[in-house]
Amino acid sequence: MTRLSICVAAWRDTASARADARIRADGSDLHYLDVPVPVPRPEREHPEKE
Repeated sequence: MTRLSICVAAWRDTASARADARIRADGSDLHYLDVPVPVPRPEREHPEKE
């Protein structure tokens, strides 16, 4: 992905989230999990830049 496509994708996803009335900016729509759920580390596009 190029930087421009990453920027456009982030802009699109932010606009979608803001348009969804169920999503709250203050996080009040979120609920704590009863049991923690581990998530995998995301793969990096360019691991040599770490």
